[in-house]
Amino acid sequence: MLQRNWIKKVVLALAIVVGLTMPTTAFAKRSFSGEYRQGEILSFGSSLTKNEEANLREYFGVSDDMKAIYVDNETAIKQLGLAPNALDNYTGGWYSSAYVKLTSEGGVQVNSKNVSLVTNEMFTNALITSGILNCEVIVSAPFMVTGESALAGILAGAEEIMGESLSEENKVVAQEEIDTTLEIADEILNDEENEITDKGDSSTIASGIINDIKEQVIKDSPNSTQIGQIIINVTNNYGVELSEETQARVQSLMEDVNDLDIEYNDIKDTMQNIGNSISESLKEAGIKLQESGLLEKIGDWMSDFFSHLFDWIKGLFTSANEVNSSEAVLPENELSQTENVINPSEEATSLEDETMSNEPSLDEEASTEEQTNEELVEQDIENEELVDDQTQETVTDNDSEVSNDEEVAE
Repeated sequence: MLQRNWIKKVVLALAIVVGLTMPTTAFAKRSFSGEYRQGEILSFGSSLTKNEEANLREYFGVSDDMKAIYVDNETAIKQLGLAPNALDNYTGGWYSSAYVKLTSEGGVQVNSKNVSLVTNEMFTNALITSGILNCEVIVSAPFMVTGESALAGILAGAEEIMGESLSEENKVVAQEEIDTTLEIADEILNDEENEITDKGDSSTIASGIINDIKEQVIKDSPNSTQIGQIIINVTNNYGVELSEETQARVQSLMEDVNDLDIEYNDIKDTMQNIGNSISESLKEAGIKLQESGLLEKIGDWMSDFFSHLFDWIKGLFTSANEVNSSEAVLPENELSQTENVINPSEEATSLEDETMSNEPSLDEEASTEEQTNEELVEQDIENEELVDDQTQETVTDNDSEVSNDEEVAE
């Protein structure tokens, strides 16, 4: 008995060690009870021919013996949470296919070819919502398809690799996210005021709207009123006015996303990558976003930008030239033209010199004063001499009179 118990403990310990050492990949909160192994698989539409399947294997760059699963009505109903009879009247085929690889890091990366409606960003956001945080996915078909059924195959492939199912709640919200985004795209395309006439452009704008709203909701966990305000702010930024029905659908979707309790730090990098990808796509389409909410051509914006930049640089050089102009050496022909030009500062100096030249200096004033004093002294002397002469003449006359008197008395 003791030996059996010891063997059981050894087996259990080995199982734990093996489980801990197996490669795992990370998934969002509430999607799983733990982490699951990595791996890769193919998901083919059940309507493909053998030749089309072989061509897709070659496009995906995988071997002929890589495992594959096949998507049909039953797969779509199970993965997308559809009603059992939801596809009873569906007459189309299943052609969308995918290469799915679960990884341990790097976020969600999606590329596609021959997909006209569902964008890479829609797939990426839906996979995040479903609970997958790290994977590499390539979606394609032998000819152009909408891509609406591709998500079912991707999710089925991921579950096949893991050996367990994703959260049904998460998968339903993920599919609703794609459907809502496509509805927004249709509304944008049919609104003449938006001046958007290309399906691809309207899908890109719709993807941007959902991505921006979703990122804020996951990051801030807002209440219902706050979610409504976020929707208004984001749609205004994209210059889009949603109908009341579509706005209500977005509101309901984001409340469901909020209830999933997805950790923002787990998906932050992927969400930002989605935003960057959308921005690049809008630039390529010639569309830019403004705070005013108007969609304008990027060419006009770039023209204004470089025009202001040129004026700014020109202003810098103009200021530098004005500062250095007094030190600059002018060519001879320019110098001759500037000889007669009076600098304001030089003009002031010239006037000052002229004024000073008309005013006597201190030395000149002293010399003038001495000259004046000498002239006064000389004048005084002359006056005194004149007085003496006059006095002398008077005395002489008196003497003559006395002499005459004496003569008369004799």
